Amino acid sequence: MNASHSNASGAGRSGQGLALALFGGMVLSFDIPLIKLANGDVWSVMVLRSFSCGAAVMLLWVGARLLKHDGLRFDFSRAGLAGTGAYMLTSVTFLSSVFLTSTANVAFILAFSGMFAVLLGWVMLGERPPGPTLAAVAVTILGVALIVGGGLSTGNWLGDALALTTAFGLALAITITRKHQVDMRLNVLLSNVIPAVAVATWMAVTDRPLTIGAPWWTVLNGFIVIPVSFLCLAYAPKLLYGPIVAMAYLLETIFAPIWVWAIFKESPTDMTLIGGSIMLSAILAHTVWELRQARR
Repeated sequence: MNASHSNASGAGRSGQGLALALFGGMVLSFDIPLIKLANGDVWSVMVLRSFSCGAAVMLLWVGARLLKHDGLRFDFSRAGLAGTGAYMLTSVTFLSSVFLTSTANVAFILAFSGMFAVLLGWVMLGERPPGPTLAAVAVTILGVALIVGGGLSTGNWLGDALALTTAFGLALAITITRKHQVDMRLNVLLSNVIPAVAVATWMAVTDRPLTIGAPWWTVLNGFIVIPVSFLCLAYAPKLLYGPIVAMAYLLETIFAPIWVWAIFKESPTDMTLIGGSIMLSAILAHTVWELRQARR
């Protein structure tokens, strides 16, 4: 009876984690289109987007204190700070990559975060991946190599490299969350603000003005889209297997290029489509295999 109750409880937690991850990934797919709709330079968008996110963080924190909800708080433990540092890295590299390469390149390369999570789980948690997982890693590496190789010929290699760094940072943050069971919901939002403070200081010292054609899109992004998506994605690893959480970023991989194509008519290159198709096929096949293994 106790074992049955425990299994049901575990299944319930996994279901909640999966729902949070999928919802967070879908909301996150609007991030890149909103960045492009703002029509500004990278530093201006970073400052306004991050400060809007910071306002949302403070509102959430004050609301939690007023409602005496102790479950939502900052974690300044060593593990919490390490996870915050990983997210902080991604906040800079991701936004920079959006301005330096195509949306499809960024979205497809970010999908590699799931494979990074597998490898980091092996190194940091001792979770030795089985043969099919290693095969999926090898195939996705091939897909990334094709995309980055295409970026070398088009001059987008720096943006592609920053997107790959973002994928690694996301996987590292997810693995730290799983290993130490830290609650990163507020920390991940705070991680967006810290680099923006440095950039805002630099802009003030150099008398550089904010250059954004449509700032309301950036405010919507920072105040609503980023907090909602990352609150879900940062908490899901406490309830669900890390690589599956990382797979939720596939929703951004699939839908962000569609939104951008519909709005801006930005089409990916042939090499991006080939590499991206290889990656998505391998990751989706591996996800189906993992879910079947979990059911057994």
